[in-house]
Amino acid sequence: MLITAGNFDAYSIGAKAERLFRMQRHGIRVPELFCISEDTTESEIAAYIRQTFRAGTLFSVRSSANAEDSAAFSFAGQLDTFLFVPAEQVWEKICQCRASADSESVREYLRINGIAHEEFRIHVIVQVMVDADCAGVLFTANPQGILNETVITVGSGTG
Repeated sequence: MLITAGNFDAYSIGAKAERLFRMQRHGIRVPELFCISEDTTESEIAAYIRQTFRAGTLFSVRSSANAEDSAAFSFAGQLDTFLFVPAEQVWEKICQCRASADSESVREYLRINGIAHEEFRIHVIVQVMVDADCAGVLFTANPQGILNETVITVGSGTG
């Protein structure tokens, strides 16, 4: 099943995808995206891309796991992300993104944080790629532990 801004409320897709869809719904300019559930097929994705996006569109392929980007766990850098992916490689990158959930570092992260591997679900976001002049991250609480301090980190390029 393809998950879009029109139907995401019916799924548990992880905080990252949910927040992107909510921002879209509230009129914030978010590059077009869809999310895939664990049972989405390669042919469904290929047909959706052909029908929805113009030829030559490049995509980012990244995770949205059920415990990722939550109040308790970030998973920063644990799961693979792929940038500037042509349409014909989207399925391959989705498979690689999903497979990264079985890496040694993710298994250790789950163990340390008391998350059962069999309960860890990974959905994948496919989003139109933006070739940015600069990119950044906004932390609503300083990662150094200063919870009432906001930190913005910005760098040149896509990030």
